[in-house]
Amino acid sequence: MVKMSSKFPFSQNLNKIRHRQLLVDVSAICRIDINTGIQRVVREVLIELFKNELFGYRIEPVYAGSSHGYRYARRFTAKFLGFDPGSLYDDPVEVWKNDVFWGLDLSTYTTILNKNQIFSWKKIGVKIVFTVYDLMPVLHPETTLPIVTENHRVWLETISNAHGLLAISQTVMNDLRNWLNLFHFQKNHEIKLGWAHLGANIHSLKKNRYEIFNILQKYNLNTKNLKFLMVGTIELRKAHGQVIDAFEHLWASGMDIQLVIVGRPDWKTDIPAVRIRKHPEFQRRLIWIESPDDNILENIYKICDCLIAASINEGFGLPLIEAAMRDMPIIARDIPVFREVAGDNAFYFSGSNSSKLENIIRRWTHDYEHGSLPNSSKINFLKWEQSTKIMLDFILMKNFNKY
Repeated sequence: MVKMSSKFPFSQNLNKIRHRQLLVDVSAICRIDINTGIQRVVREVLIELFKNELFGYRIEPVYAGSSHGYRYARRFTAKFLGFDPGSLYDDPVEVWKNDVFWGLDLSTYTTILNKNQIFSWKKIGVKIVFTVYDLMPVLHPETTLPIVTENHRVWLETISNAHGLLAISQTVMNDLRNWLNLFHFQKNHEIKLGWAHLGANIHSLKKNRYEIFNILQKYNLNTKNLKFLMVGTIELRKAHGQVIDAFEHLWASGMDIQLVIVGRPDWKTDIPAVRIRKHPEFQRRLIWIESPDDNILENIYKICDCLIAASINEGFGLPLIEAAMRDMPIIARDIPVFREVAGDNAFYFSGSNSSKLENIIRRWTHDYEHGSLPNSSKINFLKWEQSTKIMLDFILMKNFNKY
């Protein structure tokens, strides 16, 4: 038996040779993957993390619940990578100095509930960083439930104690800086702020006329009509109501066009979803595709003629990039983040009046017929590999803005 010197305890030697952990919070997607925008981000980033070797770090997805602290998401990870989890067990997380915790997934409740554990890790030298997708619930509380606004406020207050906050756009970072300044959270300690645009990958699906024909038939899509597409959760902030109002006026005036809405109903409020289901044009000229898989969504993008991004506030606007990748023209609300993403390569509208949007759609149709629309293919975008690399540079504190 080798006798170890008391000057070099085993735990210290182990800490020197072990890989540091990058603990990636997947608390929401680990429970149920409902293919929301944020969960699509989490999936794509995880793919890149596991695909590319991160020297010196071991990637460890983790999750927390209401009845326990953080655990390694071993069973979820095995399934995610296409393996049978077998007898794998989700052990409680153990941390050491120089590990990194990344709040990638948005799980406000579990973060608040387990804040003592997270910030006890900070005291022993674990770097704590959170991704901030938007400040919508606190900037526009009228679009959601009071409990959601309050929960988001407490979450922002909680994560303001982290080492770093990574926004998904410069617009969100500016909103975050203003919010922190308003409530003076920066006085507690230095917070590092950064931003990284989300990525997008073209999934090369071969054009299958038979498959497209089936989709056209299944969803009652008319090849002779112009088809306008909205992609995203059915919720108040996406302004489906204003868009439907505009289309009602256009239909009444004799324009035979279709509005195609793709997305799940939001659990916070069912007002827009109820209106869509009860509309007299439901599944005729007002088409709702509630839960498409990636293949159907890809073909819907190919079939439709124009994306409408009407949100009154967004963190980024991934559908704009998805449309640009397919050379699909865009009509977008004139908000800072859409200007940041699309620049001059989209058709913009403003205001909450449906008549203004109606006029914009008429102008768009005229320019479409004359081939004079802004060219969305000029929009610059990152691949997920590039986006994840920028995120990691911040997460590992290689690139950041000091607040």
